[in-house]
Amino acid sequence: MKRINRFFAALLALCCLALPAAAQSQDARTRLTQLGYLSSSMTDMEAALRNFQTANGIPVTGSLDTETLRVLFLEADDQTL
Repeated sequence: MKRINRFFAALLALCCLALPAAAQSQDARTRLTQLGYLSSSMTDMEAALRNFQTANGIPVTGSLDTETLRVLFLEADDQTL
């Protein structure tokens, strides 16, 4: 079951790559807020991305790159298990 969930999370991440950049950014902002990396007092998206990347062992770029999107939405799936 966990393997199937990871497959669908990866598929979701790939679908997100096909979305316009603005939609990707909003979806990522929502996920980062849900995970506690963004809040009303901490609104710097680049800093939130850097913190998320550091916490997840992703190369720290501060940008919404392919690897960050993949892990961001895989983590969403992992929390539902």
